[in-house]
Amino acid sequence: MNEGVPPADVIRLLSRGVFLELVRKKDLYVVGLLMGLFLVVAWSVQLVGIESEASATFLLNLGLSLSGYCVHLLSLFLMIRQVPSEIENRTLFPLLARPFDRQWYLVGKWLACSGPMVGLLMLLFILILVLVPGGGRYDGLLMVQMLCAQCLSICMLNALTLLASLCWPRSIGILVLGALYFVSDKLIRVIGSAFSEAPLNGISTYLANLLPDFSKLNLITRYTDGIPALGIGEFLGVVFYGLLWIAVALIPAGRLFRRRNL
Repeated sequence: MNEGVPPADVIRLLSRGVFLELVRKKDLYVVGLLMGLFLVVAWSVQLVGIESEASATFLLNLGLSLSGYCVHLLSLFLMIRQVPSEIENRTLFPLLARPFDRQWYLVGKWLACSGPMVGLLMLLFILILVLVPGGGRYDGLLMVQMLCAQCLSICMLNALTLLASLCWPRSIGILVLGALYFVSDKLIRVIGSAFSEAPLNGISTYLANLLPDFSKLNLITRYTDGIPALGIGEFLGVVFYGLLWIAVALIPAGRLFRRRNL
């Protein structure tokens, strides 16, 4: 890294800018309003009481899933516009005039977008687990695994979105990453079964497994169904999967950004 501005100062500067952008945009308040309405309903149900265990499980799964979807979408829209907007508005050039490695600019953007989203997700999950009837009655270890996996999922989505923002227009990036987040597991199965005859079957299955699968990091249904926690090896495999995709996205993103003529 070049001599000059320490990476911590770069990350702190970028984090301040991302936070100010986040609170000025209406996206955050739309998510807050939606989740606020759900929490009011959940709190009302808890006051009235709910007799059906299946209904309580459905409400808990709905709340956790809705929180995950909303925060991931908010994170996608926040991350996809970071670098392109700064290039269009020419606010990137004063930053790059400072003596620091361009890689730290991307890492700083990724951390600046991931940090608030992870904090927001944790807050929503804790509120839902407290307010929804029976929210904390399941496996405590699996609850921790679920929270960690969802936070890692946000970081993975942000890393892939950052790479997409350097390769495609924003609209295409949103469509591709949104599709991968919501239907990656179904898309992988469709591609894998598209060619049922050998040898194309093996090739299509292999290519399908190269796609990022966000369902591997989603343990919400496992938690609400009362299934036991993952074993330590299995959970470490989930963590490794998320970290691997983060590296797969950030490393080429850094190389693309270094070679970009700005």
